[in-house]
Amino acid sequence: MGGDCLEDLDSFKNDDLFLKVHEEVIASTTAGKFLRSFNDRQVEKLEDNLIKLAMKARMSIHKENKD
Repeated sequence: MGGDCLEDLDSFKNDDLFLKVHEEVIASTTAGKFLRSFNDRQVEKLEDNLIKLAMKARMSIHKENKD
């Protein structure tokens, strides 16, 4: 139940803390359909953009800590 696979989503339906943060949990089958709808190129673009976003966030935090 570490959030490593889609089936772990089902266990979060009874997790009060998770529900406070997320309001609801989608079914693992729904999440699976959604994720499988992306092709390889779309996943690659998403990964690239997530890396860029993470780098911007780190640089922003680093800049704030220097000031």
